[in-house]
Amino acid sequence: RTPVMALEPTDRIERHFNSPENREAARGMLAVYSTYLAPPASPNRRATGLALYERGEIGLMMAWDRAAATAELGAEGPDLYAAMHDYLVDTRNRDFRDAAQADLLQGGVFLAVGAFHLPGRNGLIALLQEDGYTVTRLPLPSEVQP
Repeated sequence: RTPVMALEPTDRIERHFNSPENREAARGMLAVYSTYLAPPASPNRRATGLALYERGEIGLMMAWDRAAATAELGAEGPDLYAAMHDYLVDTRNRDFRDAAQADLLQGGVFLAVGAFHLPGRNGLIALLQEDGYTVTRLPLPSEVQP
């Protein structure tokens, strides 16, 4: 039997975005996620996002996602996207690493997180490697191979 630990409480995101001091991040999340529903762009945007995800092009998918949100939201888009991303990805990555610290010190840990938490200088891979851990990617049998 393998023990499983949560990296955050299940209501953490809700509590964060419901706090008045996080209003701008909540507005960013609502604005960016609402662009995913934009009727004229939705089928092509969804297909492109899925294709990038299936190929494992997560960094490219994130850059494309940011550009698409900016195109939909105009001049305010980059700031709204950054406010959302800073909390949903960057802040939580540091907190995930900290929450797993005791188990990481024992070794042999398998961390499962969403794909957006992996790439980049604030991604979990980089954060764990900076702390001296060895990170090994395990491809899934159904995954598209290059």
